[in-house]
Amino acid sequence: MISYLTQKVLQFQKESESLTLREELIRYCQIVIYTYPVSIKIIDQEEASELLLYVFPRLETLLLTFTYNGVPFENYMKKIAFLQAHSFNKMKRKEIRRFACDQLPHEDIEYFIYSQHIETGPPMTPHLTYGSENNYEDFSWSSETTVSLDIQKRVHTSAPFKRRMLHLILLCSDLLTPSHISFLATFLEMKEIELANMITKAIELSNKRILSKNENKRIRDSHYFEKEFLVREKEYLLSVEAHPYYIDRVERKLEKESRYYKQVNKRLKDCPTAVTHLNAGKVTGSPKGTVDSGLQALFNYLKPLVDEKVQIM
Repeated sequence: MISYLTQKVLQFQKESESLTLREELIRYCQIVIYTYPVSIKIIDQEEASELLLYVFPRLETLLLTFTYNGVPFENYMKKIAFLQAHSFNKMKRKEIRRFACDQLPHEDIEYFIYSQHIETGPPMTPHLTYGSENNYEDFSWSSETTVSLDIQKRVHTSAPFKRRMLHLILLCSDLLTPSHISFLATFLEMKEIELANMITKAIELSNKRILSKNENKRIRDSHYFEKEFLVREKEYLLSVEAHPYYIDRVERKLEKESRYYKQVNKRLKDCPTAVTHLNAGKVTGSPKGTVDSGLQALFNYLKPLVDEKVQIM
């Protein structure tokens, strides 16, 4: 059965001269564009008006080009809002990078570009801020694998198992992107906004740990870039056959920076997420002991199903 709004859109495509109908549908589209990306945490409230201005010139075209193939116009508009918000974020990131490059001397830009060829570690930004390091185009999770189908069946038939999966997701809150949240909400048969709100609460409860984690990432990356600079300096000194004293001094600095980088990176890997069992339990109203035992049971269930070793922190 075609929804009321879908019927309105199809009617507008036949009667595009109707200003009243046009204004009604444009107003609805504006509301979706303004509220939906904020509700699922793709953008901040302060950026919603900018996104609306960015999309507004294309709203009438969206109405005229919409084709009904079983998907209601409401769902179609949510998908458009989701994709346009990602496009908007990408545009903003390009503007920030271009502004930064305009302020840097040529030598620093060359050094920055050179340094990016080597991976520095996991993304630095928790999902709530959706920073420039997130790459949503690489999202490749699937719900059609044998393991996924088996877990989905358990989620559908067992409330305790579903709660354990939810606790596991909450523990990874600061590593999730909007694409992950959308996928997991469908996987757990929840509304996106409900899951996003729970993740937001888990991160708020873990704010101190996240700040500490981000500070460690900043320190790690500063050691990494210093290490890369020293590698280039050593190569240059060797190329001009500099005095061994200067080469040795650079090598000692390089060894120290490499050691510091490995130490901080190991500390980050040993504690990959910032949300604790206690905070995950607070979000769902479960005691810490219940979260502990439930996650251990989930670990024992999942371990034989996956190829790689699973570690629940």
